[in-house]
Amino acid sequence: MKKATLFKTYARLDRGVYVLFLARIVSSMGNFVFPFLTMFLTNKLHFTPARAGSYIVIVGLAIALSARHYGSGSFIPAL
Repeated sequence: MKKATLFKTYARLDRGVYVLFLARIVSSMGNFVFPFLTMFLTNKLHFTPARAGSYIVIVGLAIALSARHYGSGSFIPAL
């Protein structure tokens, strides 16, 4: 199957579909931060796995709280 035939199916989609697709890709790339941060903390900075895990939890909570403050916050109950 040629590439042109494969992409022809998606050529007439709405612009919103393309925007959502690109946003999903960018969001998914952001998920790579945590494994690489863990490897960096343990391999380069010589943190113990427990200490690196603690930092990952703290970063995750900070992201969740900032999403609550700046975003819709529908997944975190109001304090």
